[in-house]
Amino acid sequence: MKSQCNTLLIATALVFYWILYSVTKLVVRVDQLNQWVDHNGWRWWLITVMEVAY
Repeated sequence: MKSQCNTLLIATALVFYWILYSVTKLVVRVDQLNQWVDHNGWRWWLITVMEVAY
């Protein structure tokens, strides 16, 4: 019984670590995109959206 509890604890810790890693990676990527948009301005983004729309 203790072995099963330890296995469940390890599995839960690994899933938690994976979720934390994924969210952190996503936040970093969003920050990088925001910096890129701030650097290049909204004009480029608006032109790209308009091209896709038509």
